This record gives sequence, C-alpha cells and structure tokens, in this order.
Amino acid sequence: MMDKNKYLDKLRDRLDRLPLGELGKVLQKYEKCFEDAGEDREQEVIQELGPYKELAAKIEEEYFSNDDYFLIDILNEKREGISTLRIVVLIFTVYIWAPLIAAAYIFTTSLIIIGLALVFFGLFIIVVGIMALFSSVPTGIFFVGTGFVLIALGILMFIAGLVLIKLVGKVIAFIFGKNKRGECDE
Repeated sequence: MMDKNKYLDKLRDRLDRLPLGELGKVLQKYEKCFEDAGEDREQEVIQELGPYKELAAKIEEEYFSNDDYFLIDILNEKREGISTLRIVVLIFTVYIWAPLIAAAYIFTTSLIIIGLALVFFGLFIIVVGIMALFSSVPTGIFFVGTGFVLIALGILMFIAGLVLIKLVGKVIAFIFGKNKRGECDE
C-alpha cells in the first residue's frame, strides 16, 4: 500500500522535466493537501488525486501548454545547480575569472610548497647548528634558533596555503552556483 511519502516521491520522479522552482511549488501544494487531511486520511487523498502517473501527466500538460514556458525555462530552470543566465555570464567573463582562479591556485600551491621547503630547511639548519655547537656555542645557538624560526614560518605558510585553497574552492563553487546537498536554490 502506498503512503504519502512514496506517492510524492514517485510524483517527483515523474515531474523531472519541470524546472526545479516549479517542481518545488507543485510538490508543496500536494504535500499541503496531505497535511490538511491528516495522517489518518492519507489513503483517501491518494484516491482523490488518482494515480501519480496520471497526476504527473496532467501537471506537465498544464505547465507545458503555456506558450511562454520556453522563456520561463531559459530564465528559471536550473541544470545541475547552474542557471542558463549564469552560464552566459560565465562564458562572457571567462577572460577575467579564469586567470584569477589560476593565479590563486598557483599562489596557494606555492605557499604550501615553500612552507614545506622551509620546514625541511629549518630541520637542516638545526642539524648544522647542533654540529656547530661543538666548535662555537654562540654560532650553534644562532643556527638552532634560526632553524626553529624557519620551521615555524614554514608551518604557518603551509597552513595559510591550505586555508586559501579551501577559500578558492568556495569561491569557485559560488561562481558556478554549486549547492550543498539538501539545499534548495530558488
């Protein structure tokens, strides 16, 4: 026996040609029908609405019989989280954002590489400082201290690079209109 959730899921699957905004409105309307009737009358509502296949066909017929739906489709429909208008804007501005994103990734990657290099170089300087301690104590202490400073700077640069790469990823997700799972973009 079909319950409210199963009925609405099957209806949603049948209405996959509708734009996401329109699909959301339709599903809210029928979910409200079920809520108004109450849980004990779910089967009565399903019988009143009829088979989900017929209801989906009726909804699509009403929506697509409108002569303006092509314009509505172009302006509102989301395809995998990105609108048609956004695609057009991205195409015309590619010479601005693509080099900036590439430069940001190169910069953040270089921060990470330089940070790692500083850590290894700092370790090397510490070893040199320990060996220098046997011939000149002040020189050895200077090299050991310098090694620790280089390691600290390297760790800071490495962490900054990781944070900036995450930030660049979020900017790219924003530019391309990617949504987190479970969020609705209307």
